[in-house]
Amino acid sequence: FPYEFRQHQKFVRCQKIALTIDTVRSLLPIDHVYVLINSWYSFKTLIEACPAQRFHVIAALKMNRILYLKGIAVQAKNISQYIQESGTHLVTVGKENYPVYRYGVLLNDLDDTFVLFCWKTEEPMTTGNLCRVLSTDP
Repeated sequence: FPYEFRQHQKFVRCQKIALTIDTVRSLLPIDHVYVLINSWYSFKTLIEACPAQRFHVIAALKMNRILYLKGIAVQAKNISQYIQESGTHLVTVGKENYPVYRYGVLLNDLDDTFVLFCWKTEEPMTTGNLCRVLSTDP
């Protein structure tokens, strides 16, 4: 069920993000809540609003998102060249297997975040096959 309805003003810049942050801040802080965010909403201000309410974030990342790997700025779409399959863990979902690579990463000065990179085992680890998910839950 929807938590709240508010009209979005189409031509106001970043108004959707502000509405979303207001909604998160209006919720009672309770443990074990996960806020799922698609790649269009994965802004620093929204991600930072969630831990203040004791919520964890799971967010999709756009391919052009800049990640800082050991101090080097790398676009998420180019990350596959830095991943070695020996550093992955195999996860099974239903009948599908996915190698998953977990990387603690600095992302626009956000602390306590990491990114999971995964792909289907039968597909090559390429930009088009690589899924990128940010999480604040250790």
